[in-house]
Amino acid sequence: MCTQTFEGALDNESGLREAIAGQDVIISVVGPSSPFAPNTVFAPAYKKIFAIMRAENVKRIIAISTLSVYDPKDKPSFIRWLLVTALWALGHKAWKAVIDISKVFDNEGGDIDWTLFRVGFLADGPPLTVVDGTVGDGKIGMYLRRADIAQWTLAQAAEVPPKFVHEKPAISSIRP
Repeated sequence: MCTQTFEGALDNESGLREAIAGQDVIISVVGPSSPFAPNTVFAPAYKKIFAIMRAENVKRIIAISTLSVYDPKDKPSFIRWLLVTALWALGHKAWKAVIDISKVFDNEGGDIDWTLFRVGFLADGPPLTVVDGTVGDGKIGMYLRRADIAQWTLAQAAEVPPKFVHEKPAISSIRP
């Protein structure tokens, strides 16, 4: 698998087009990086990314989200409720940005093979074992190593046919 990394501004349409054109799969880790991040940047950027993907005939995107986004398959989790409530109260702009991104995928991603993978707290360190599932299934924890994001997303990008299309799996790190 050949991979390319592009860095640029989310409002730079020509830069986005250059990054998207000719790709088989887009892996995006675009989203708020602090509780005080603006909540008006990311949803419009994903709308633009979807439009460019359609124009460039790119059908697959795998993008990061958080456990603030609910999936109908999730089961109740007190820890998740506590964490999401704390983020809602203390970092409402970031929470709103994440929810708005999810709405873009739900409402405007119908013809795109999207996966919105949900994470809890991120940590540095060497890779562990990454698992995917749903909140409350007994497998998914609240922590994920950044190295495991790379491992999981690259594995998903290589899946043929793609797995988790129009789904929101939760992923977390576990010790082997």
